[in-house]
Amino acid sequence: MISRAGLVVIAGLALVAGCLEESELPVEAATAPIIGGIEDLGHPNVVMLTSSTGLCTGTLVAPRVVLTAAHCVDTAGGATVLFGSSADDPEAISVSAPQIVFHRYYDPTQIGSGLPFDIAMVRLSEPAPAGIEPMEMNLEPLSQDLVGTTMLAVGFGANNGAAQTGFGVKRRVDLPIETIGALLIGSGNDDKNTCQGDSGGPGILVFDGIEHVAGITSTGPAGCGGVAHQTRVDIYRDEFIIPILDAWDGPCQQDGTCVEDGCRTPDPDCDPCSVDAFCATNCPKLDLDCPVVGFAGDLCGKNDDCESRYCIAAHDDPRVKYCSSPCDPGGSIEDECAPPLGQCAAFNGDEPSCHYTGITPSSQGADCESGADCRSSVCDPDHAICIEQCGDGLPECPDEYSCESFGNGVRACTFPPGGCGCVVGARNRGNSGGLVGLGLLAIFALRRRAKARLS
Repeated sequence: MISRAGLVVIAGLALVAGCLEESELPVEAATAPIIGGIEDLGHPNVVMLTSSTGLCTGTLVAPRVVLTAAHCVDTAGGATVLFGSSADDPEAISVSAPQIVFHRYYDPTQIGSGLPFDIAMVRLSEPAPAGIEPMEMNLEPLSQDLVGTTMLAVGFGANNGAAQTGFGVKRRVDLPIETIGALLIGSGNDDKNTCQGDSGGPGILVFDGIEHVAGITSTGPAGCGGVAHQTRVDIYRDEFIIPILDAWDGPCQQDGTCVEDGCRTPDPDCDPCSVDAFCATNCPKLDLDCPVVGFAGDLCGKNDDCESRYCIAAHDDPRVKYCSSPCDPGGSIEDECAPPLGQCAAFNGDEPSCHYTGITPSSQGADCESGADCRSSVCDPDHAICIEQCGDGLPECPDEYSCESFGNGVRACTFPPGGCGCVVGARNRGNSGGLVGLGLLAIFALRRRAKARLS
């Protein structure tokens, strides 16, 4: 069983890293079903979900869409959804689910952090059986006033964790809510809890007399005691749930007909930047079909290189470009700019954007230990700073630097002879003699040849 910092993923027959044989299951990781609960003959919209990762639980949230945990599914293999009270229910109906999408930032190795982004949606091959209505999702922010109340958990966990038997029976339990965190709901104790097989199932809260999926069962301590965690549904409203739900359900879904009126999000049949299983380029905002690219501060060449779809030139060295985002200079920097970008400002008449404070990493004058730290691929060991070529029509050196010769016509911006080398961010190191010139000559010459081949 995968375990880190005392946590285990509350999956079913298989965990994040794959399946375990019964003989391989550690004693301390053996688990029971929903702890302190009872069999649930209701909630027909809570389903058993099986895939190559094992057995889990899910919730029907649209006629053809099931909400579950990311660690419960494998996008390559599809899944099977069972509507019924148990795997042995003679009236149970199975429906295949060929389409699966989990959050683009989900990373199974982050279990020690509570497994953030543990959310997925599964699209059925046909609508749910007649008479089964989807459960509402809570898409509004949760209040801290919920701490101390209870939420209802439903799942298909085992009834004997030590023997790993009895999976496939729907059970329910009221869990005490211990915490409402930024991404997770902490709930349960030694007497009432969720366990393996319950992953992906709903944490249900009642608003205005109607049951809503507020959480998705995700992780918990080994042995299924103490506080377990559920993914907050409301947190993923705009970046995941609504775009995918609209693309898979409703009048503006991807069905071969372009609908432009009355759409909450653009119809994929009209807009290639919407969820349509194809990655579009030059989109004004992120296309969820595209692979994950650069985050704030990562080097980029164009907007499509950034998750924000916003690549800007550094104000102190326009040869360096990095992923950023527009911002409001009057707002809190913590709310406006993601680390490592630490200032919101407008330079050279551009719109306000998030920038590095001080010298931009990898640019002229930035701290370096080797050429790998520099955009130019050259680190001056005399001063431990990145240096750029100069002269021959190239950009002039900033005021603090001088265009110095390193032999054979190669010139680069560095501190002038006898200069203090005390620019903020630079570290003065001992002179390394002629080796500096030889290194610069070889690397700059290589860069020139590469440019010539490209042209």
